[in-house]
Amino acid sequence: MNTLWFWMNRNVLDLISFLSIATNLTRLQSLDPKWLAIRKDRITKSVAGVIMKRKFGAFPYQL
Repeated sequence: MNTLWFWMNRNVLDLISFLSIATNLTRLQSLDPKWLAIRKDRITKSVAGVIMKRKFGAFPYQL
């Protein structure tokens, strides 16, 4: 039983460690100029609602 408990807890700790690293990398990506250049022309969640709500035929600069 102790061996199973050890392996289960080890996997949980590995997962927590991985998620922590992934979270930090996600936060840091916005500091990369390449990431900003790629993201600049994409429709993201932050502008999707504005695009969906604009009037038909409106030009993008009229958002």
